[in-house]
Amino acid sequence: MTSATTPAAAALEPTPGTKDSQVSLRLPGELKDRIERYAQMTGRSKSFVAMEALTEYLDWRLPQLQDLEQAIAAADRGEFATDAEVATVFKRYGVDTDAAGGGAAPATARRSAKAAAPKPKRA
Repeated sequence: MTSATTPAAAALEPTPGTKDSQVSLRLPGELKDRIERYAQMTGRSKSFVAMEALTEYLDWRLPQLQDLEQAIAAADRGEFATDAEVATVFKRYGVDTDAAGGGAAPATARRSAKAAAPKPKRA
């Protein structure tokens, strides 16, 4: 590996015997300027910076979408968590499902909202 700085950059190292594909995109001027600035600061090409950014984004985003597809398929099969299982998870994260109105707002958010609410005037 050469001077790659991230796992995504390491994946971008040329593989002998392969040919890269070319893609053309339209970018807002501000984003193009940011890419150029970053490339200059790191001594990398703009193409490398764009490839690294896309690789890191897709390495993060594709698994999320795959998980979502699996969750939708499970829901389509009728595989849902029970109310008790949902309540257990909410409780683990400090969410009170027994709050007035049946909402699932975190207890701290409800307390903050109550404190900020104006007091009713007495007649």
